[in-house]
Amino acid sequence: MCYSAGTSISRNMILSRLNLAEDHPVLCAMADRMKRALNLVESRLGDVHYFSGSKFTAADIIMVISLTTRRLFLPLDISPNRNILGYLQRIGARQAYQTAMKKCDPDMAPLLT
Repeated sequence: MCYSAGTSISRNMILSRLNLAEDHPVLCAMADRMKRALNLVESRLGDVHYFSGSKFTAADIIMVISLTTRRLFLPLDISPNRNILGYLQRIGARQAYQTAMKKCDPDMAPLLT
């Protein structure tokens, strides 16, 4: 799931730079794939606090990059996804996340909403 969602977001980010027509078959197929992947993420996060269950793992680190930083390059409205939004709020509240963000990019406001 993490691989699929992260890869789908990345592919769409790259495709967005190609200035393809909105109805281009590849663009439409990849947008649909990303939507399906995000629906899986939304569903999973409705059942658990973190991707592996109740504990924060490397899967969460991978997904946070896709759900936050990559959205700086591919605007993505996740407002309808309350489980994803709740997850991002849990991640953002973690002291380790706040410390890491201050070290790696202190001027960037993370997209946690």
